[in-house]
Amino acid sequence: MGKMKTAEKLPPIEQLRGRPLGRILMKMGVLSRDKVHECLNIQKQRGGDVRIGEIFMELGLVDETQLQVALAAKRGMEYVSIDGVDIPQDVVEKVP
Repeated sequence: MGKMKTAEKLPPIEQLRGRPLGRILMKMGVLSRDKVHECLNIQKQRGGDVRIGEIFMELGLVDETQLQVALAAKRGMEYVSIDGVDIPQDVVEKVP
């Protein structure tokens, strides 16, 4: 899979907002154009009911964090990991 580029090396979020997920993952240096097209063909064969990100993960082309970073960028947001952050229980209970 290779090492994912850090947020500092990604194009500005404004340039990624609204772009197709495969294109964002190519810009991140995670997927090649050929792999994206291969997955799009798989999606088409399945009738288009499967999300492309699920196919990327199913084939082991991306990991969950890479997919989350790309999905955040697609929506014009920066991905922030809360792994290792101690969240007080009262705060957790407020989340629906």
